[in-house]
This record gives sequence, structure tokens and C-alpha cells, in this order.
Amino acid sequence: MIHERFQELVNLYIDEGLDDAQSVELFAHLSTCDNCRNIMRSSLRVRTYFQQEELEEVPASLDARVYKSARMNTAAPVRRNLLAPLWYTRILIPLPAAASIAILILIGSLLFSPLLFEKPKQLSDNEIEMFSKMPPEFQQQMQFFR
Repeated sequence: MIHERFQELVNLYIDEGLDDAQSVELFAHLSTCDNCRNIMRSSLRVRTYFQQEELEEVPASLDARVYKSARMNTAAPVRRNLLAPLWYTRILIPLPAAASIAILILIGSLLFSPLLFEKPKQLSDNEIEMFSKMPPEFQQQMQFFR
């Protein structure tokens, strides 16, 4: 905890924001603490490195794009259509409800299956006569569809 305070003082020293009393306190601590002294050395190296680096010229188009992006991100969010089509909607049904729906569908299909699969009806005399006049290939196909 004490070292955190002195590390903050090192940062203030690098930024030239220390008063005389704080700098005396910092250098008194640095004379006894190797860890904080290493932090001070590293911070000074970083500062001198950045002071020696030449600043790159940023193109004006990049500035414009960054400002535009920042304005777009702070603008009000686009409101999307809250009414999605039914096929995109996910319906959550508890398992017992889903099982009972499936059972009702199964029972309903069994009840109505006799209506769907009627017994083949007997041909009338007119139909038999017309059927006998057809070529044999058509008779086979007609029996297939009956």
C-alpha cells in the first residue's frame, strides 16, 4: 500500500506535477526502496524514448474519419423493427405442454384416419363396362390408382 502511494508520486514526478515537499519524500523513499527505484528508472526511460520520437503527421482524412466514427457511435441507436416475422420468432413451450400437444395431434389423426382412408368402393355396371373397353395397359394403371 505504501509502494502504491510512491508509485503515484513517481508518475506525478514524470508529469512534472510534484511540489517540493512531495519530491523530498519521494527521493527519500527511493534511496531505501529498490522496487520503486526500478519503477522510476523505467518511467524515465519511457519518457525519454517518447521525447526523442518524432511525431508522425496524421492525414486530415484520417482525422475526419475518426471524428465521423465517434459522432456515429454517440448518436442515438437505430431502432430496429420490433415485429419480426413469425418464422424468426422462437416459441418456448414447457416440456409437459409440448408432450400434451403431441398426444392430442396423435389422437386426432387416429380419429380422423378412417375419413382419410375410405374402403375402395365397388364399381358400378357402367364403370365396369367402360373399364373393360380400355386397353390392358390403362387397366393396370387404373388399378394402381384405385
